[in-house]
Amino acid sequence: MDASDPDVAAGKRKMSIMAFSGKTEKLISPSKSANAVKAVLNDFAKADRFETEYAKAFSKFKTFVGTQGNDTEANPDKMLILITDGIESRDAFHSQKAIDVGLCTDLKASGIKLAVIELKYPKLTSNFLYDDTVLPVEDDISPAMEACASPGWYFQAADNADIPVKFNEIKNKFGVAFTRLVD
Repeated sequence: MDASDPDVAAGKRKMSIMAFSGKTEKLISPSKSANAVKAVLNDFAKADRFETEYAKAFSKFKTFVGTQGNDTEANPDKMLILITDGIESRDAFHSQKAIDVGLCTDLKASGIKLAVIELKYPKLTSNFLYDDTVLPVEDDISPAMEACASPGWYFQAADNADIPVKFNEIKNKFGVAFTRLVD
């Protein structure tokens, strides 16, 4: 976080990280420390992220995030940035589907702004698992991800290297200093 940002200094802007796969867990509580957030992100990349059960994840998100704040240090405004490929999956042997937009609608109804960075699923040619599980729902993913986001807060990353670019777009759209997570 940028310590020169008056909102960061006032405690109004903090970042927390949750990871979800077969389980959802809070990796760091809300923090003003860019170093603490970056350290968690470095460890996050090593974690198992092969399953995505959105219903479980969104239930935990809603509990953790709570309701929208009123832009004070005691009760700051809240935004959830969801980074995902948009595919609901339990394992390689079950049919996969696009994210259930109703889960996003429920979270947004609580007043939380939802920014979505869709990490495009890579096209795999001559791959049995891809052909059997992803290809049948491929055309449903991006429209569902866009519908999931709050209006104007949908971003698409071509690959992992594009995610910091999308964070900068969110920062610029937000109109205030925002954490630069990757150098």
